Amino acid sequence: MEVINTQSADKIQWYVMRVYKREREVEEILTGPHGIEHFIAKKNEIRTYQGVKHSKVVPAIPSIVFIHANRRQIREFKNYCPYLSYCFWSKSGKIERPLVIPNREMENFMIIAKHYEEDIIYFKPEELQLEKGTKVRVHGGAFDGLEGTLLKIKKRENKRIVVRLEGLATVASSQIEPDLVEIVE
Repeated sequence: MEVINTQSADKIQWYVMRVYKREREVEEILTGPHGIEHFIAKKNEIRTYQGVKHSKVVPAIPSIVFIHANRRQIREFKNYCPYLSYCFWSKSGKIERPLVIPNREMENFMIIAKHYEEDIIYFKPEELQLEKGTKVRVHGGAFDGLEGTLLKIKKRENKRIVVRLEGLATVASSQIEPDLVEIVE
């Protein structure tokens, strides 16, 4: 049985949930009768079937669904979807708590990830060091309101804005017009 702190049980947050190869099914259930806000990052992928290339939209972070709800709502939803489980934050091998993404970080991530038809790049946490770089905000265009770190990625000519979901993934936008970017102090 899940032990819930009453104070955190009522707080609506972005929880990182794991579901193995059933993202589409979970998305239909969440969208349908339950109406729970959720997000699945997607990307276009070229696949070859019988020698013919096809573009297909697939999850960008396999087996991950972001759910914006409180712990009680998730517990009730899991009655309909028992194969959905929490991703846990761990430090030095010790499991601490369910992985939660702060609202502003999730908003920035969704601004980029919703544009999967663009040239979006996803990185694993260990693939990119973000200590260097300038904090920026985008004004206008497809990424209006996005805040992140401006970086030039190796072997790429243009600069991109990068948003990190701590311990989970990092996503880089497609090319951004320089006149839309403001430096954030």
